[in-house]
Amino acid sequence: MPVYVEFRNDILFVTISGESTDDQLSAAVFAGYANSLFTPTTSVLLDARLSKANPSGEEVRRTCSKIIGRRPAGHSGKWALVTAREPLQFGIGRMRGLTMTGFGVPMEVFTDVHMALAFLQSSGLPRESS
Repeated sequence: MPVYVEFRNDILFVTISGESTDDQLSAAVFAGYANSLFTPTTSVLLDARLSKANPSGEEVRRTCSKIIGRRPAGHSGKWALVTAREPLQFGIGRMRGLTMTGFGVPMEVFTDVHMALAFLQSSGLPRESS
């Protein structure tokens, strides 16, 4: 399965691999939202290190809009994305992060999963993007 969901320590992990589509990504996030383990403070980690997808800017914008549009009311958990270091995948990750932030949901982008987890588990509000 190119996209799967699991919960670990109050974090919704959405793992994206291979040639997954943005529809599969949004469906996985929606499944996480619907899970009884998802709370207003659940953080979300999108792990795209194994993704080979190459969505257009419009596809990223549309997917981020759908994900935010169905986010449960009152959700205040942090968002992070982990991406590969390759320039194309890192650029797609940054585009997703900036798009989410532009829609009002700050998303930090990392290339190291341990750094992303440290961010999600830290206290305080997400950093402002510049």
